[in-house]
Amino acid sequence: MPIYETVFVLDAQLEDSARDKRIQGVLDFLSQHAERMIKTDRWGNRRLAYEIKGKQQGHYVLVQYEASGAMVPELERMFRLDEAVLRYLTMRSEEEIKEEEQTPAKEEINRAVQEGKESEEG
Repeated sequence: MPIYETVFVLDAQLEDSARDKRIQGVLDFLSQHAERMIKTDRWGNRRLAYEIKGKQQGHYVLVQYEASGAMVPELERMFRLDEAVLRYLTMRSEEEIKEEEQTPAKEEINRAVQEGKESEEG
C-alpha cells in the first residue's frame, strides 16, 4: 500500500472546540478507511504566504497514513465541503515512489545490457 501525506489548513479564527472537532473528524475518517495511521502533527497557527478567502492566518495539520489510492478523493471531497478548510494538499510519499520507479529502470538497464551482449556476439 502506498503512503500518503496530507496537509490541510483550517481557518485560524475557529474556536478551539470547533477546530478540534474538524481535526478529529478527519482522523476518524482515516482510522476507518486507511490501512494504517503513521503520524499526525499539528503545526498550529501560522501566517499564510498569501491571503486565502480573506484570511491571513491558518491552522496547519499534517497527517501521514497508508491507504489505497481510491480513498484519497473521498478525503479531499470532505475538505472541499468544509468551509473552514482553507487549503489542502495530498501527496504520495517519496520513498514509495522511488521504490516503484527503480524497478522499471533496473529492468530497462538489464534489457539494454542483454541487447548489447547479443549484438557483440552476433
